[in-house]
Amino acid sequence: MEIQFANMEARSSFSKRRLALQHKPVYANGSVDPKVHFSGCGILLCFIYYIIRNSSSTSNTIAALIFLLSNLLFFGISTFCHSLLDSRKQLSCFFLMDHIGIILHIWGTSVSVLLLEDSGGGKIISVILGITLAGIVCATYLITWPREKKERMLVIGVFGALDLCSVSLYSAVFSSTSRLTASYIFLAVVNGIGGWFYSRGSIQIPNQGSSKPYTVSGHFLMHLCSLIASIFHASTLALSICI
Repeated sequence: MEIQFANMEARSSFSKRRLALQHKPVYANGSVDPKVHFSGCGILLCFIYYIIRNSSSTSNTIAALIFLLSNLLFFGISTFCHSLLDSRKQLSCFFLMDHIGIILHIWGTSVSVLLLEDSGGGKIISVILGITLAGIVCATYLITWPREKKERMLVIGVFGALDLCSVSLYSAVFSSTSRLTASYIFLAVVNGIGGWFYSRGSIQIPNQGSSKPYTVSGHFLMHLCSLIASIFHASTLALSICI
């Protein structure tokens, strides 16, 4: 019995070390993923300062801050989680936090655009409430018990697609498709591409000087896509309400 128990302990220890090694290139302290979103936090703080100083409309400032603060939380949570992943228990907890942050990012972006494009005579409230309720349902579904990676990505993808359709249809029916709505659609498409990179795991790039191709982390590319999309949309938003 003691020998069997020792063998089980050894296998468990080996599994934990293997899990840590599998995630170290992407999640370990000093890796490129936390730095991508940490830099995003700094850039978004600059946008927050600029909009507060230059926006002449309180309602527009509040709408812009919904986007900027939700994305700031998203980048901040992501930076924190990816800097501290080092055990199976923490992995489960931090993955959940990270994915709740993504839902917050999707919600804040959608609500911000709807508020800034509002010309529907009160209909906007029902759309925002619908998006908010859908976000709460998705977050609750993820929190209830651990999910597989594909299932988590499916829930987040469905929520993102729902928000994209809601904002696009609202703008088409009750407003005109402005550069802000176009920027939001661009953000959604780029984030969708990032999600595809993430689902691939890694991307192989041919190397003419060697038979061994370059390998780029799909997870890193997903982070990069989210940063590019959010900063582009933040720039469009700032130009729309401050100039």
